[in-house]
Amino acid sequence: MQNCLKIAQLTDSNLLTEIHSECFEKGWNLAAIEDYMRQPNCYALLAGNLGFILFQIVVDECEIKTICVMPQERGKGYAKLLCAEAIDVISGLSAKKIFLEVAENNIAALNLYKKLGFEVYGKREKYYANGDAAILLHLIIAI
Repeated sequence: MQNCLKIAQLTDSNLLTEIHSECFEKGWNLAAIEDYMRQPNCYALLAGNLGFILFQIVVDECEIKTICVMPQERGKGYAKLLCAEAIDVISGLSAKKIFLEVAENNIAALNLYKKLGFEVYGKREKYYANGDAAILLHLIIAI
C-alpha cells in the first residue's frame, strides 16, 4: 500500500472533499479543501480513494489538520501508514514538532497516536460542536 501513497495536488481536491465528507459528519466542503491546498507549506498525502492526511508546516512546527480513512477501510492499518509516512515527510522538511488534536472519545485514534510516540500536552473542553473535548498531542521529531 505504501507505494500507492502520493502527494495530493490541487486537482485532487474533489476526491479529498468526498473522502472527508464520508469520514466526518460535518466534512469540509470543496472550497475549504482548496483553500488548504493553496496555502504555503500545506501538504496532503493521499492513499488512493481510501484516505488522506493533511498537514501544514510553519517555521519549525507542523500541525496535522486532518486524518481520514473511509469508514469501510478502518482497522486495516491505513491511518497508521498515512501517519508514519507523513512523519517521514515532515521530518525531512524543517519541522521539529508535530501537533494535532483529537476528540477525547476517539479511542482508536488516541491509541494510534500514542503508539506513534505522540504525547498528550493539553485538553480543550467542549471544543467540538457536539460538546466533546479535544485532546492535544505533540511529537518531537528533532531537537
